[in-house]
Amino acid sequence: MRGLLRPAALAAAFLLLGGCLLAAASGLLGAEGVEIRSVGPGRLYLPAAGESVTLTAHADGEGGHVHADAAVDGGRFNAAVLLRGRFDGAGAAAAELSRRGVAVLLADRDVSAAEAWDYMLSQRFTRLSAAALMAGTDRAREALSLADSLVGGGRECAAVMVLGDEDTVRAGAAARCRNLLVLTSRPASDEAYLAFFGSASAAARGFEGYFSEGTARAAEAVGGGPRFSDAGVLARIIEWQGSSLGHAVELPDDDVIYKDMTCYRWCAWACFAAAAAALLRRKTIGGPI
Repeated sequence: MRGLLRPAALAAAFLLLGGCLLAAASGLLGAEGVEIRSVGPGRLYLPAAGESVTLTAHADGEGGHVHADAAVDGGRFNAAVLLRGRFDGAGAAAAELSRRGVAVLLADRDVSAAEAWDYMLSQRFTRLSAAALMAGTDRAREALSLADSLVGGGRECAAVMVLGDEDTVRAGAAARCRNLLVLTSRPASDEAYLAFFGSASAAARGFEGYFSEGTARAAEAVGGGPRFSDAGVLARIIEWQGSSLGHAVELPDDDVIYKDMTCYRWCAWACFAAAAAALLRRKTIGGPI
């Protein structure tokens, strides 16, 4: 009997430790003044001033979809809509941008870009002239399509940042949206860069245009997946967002906490795996639990 209790006690200890590590990971954002709220289209990351935001959920009367009104005591945030993809580390960008004073909607995979954009721009805390659109590789085309459809309509994106590959660079060549950044894992072909920038000199620089005029364009390889949680991608996203929309909160681009959060989370899952192994050992020793 004593031999059976030891694996159970060990499993309980690992479960407790894993829970504490997950709580610590969440606490890192809380200590930075970032609050995460579940809303209809996904998860809303509110920066420090979000403590004064009041969200009131209500049905819109058309299919019972739940939306939210919000107020920030008369203030407004720079904003971003981030279309979540598969294993793209989007939570890293949402967390780090929110630390820098940006309200971020991390839209669920089954929520369209148009629906997510409409939701975010309908919120009273969103500064309409300072809203960015972001997407990983598997939703980059969707983001570019929406951004182009909004041009000239009064609700256009102030900046567009997408991850992708050479095909994404080629798709971006025809995009008319403001301040476009395309990040890839490998360099695209010279022909793709030439089409994207429109001139050999700009392609050689990897940059063209002016942020203040909305004509800034860049396409570059940063290695990795690419994923938003990759250090090079995250730094470039933070820099581009700040250059396009302004820096609401001044933090160095390399001041990130997501690495610590990820470490805590991986350790937590290791603890949960150890707990499962201990329970399996108990079952093997003593038969069915």
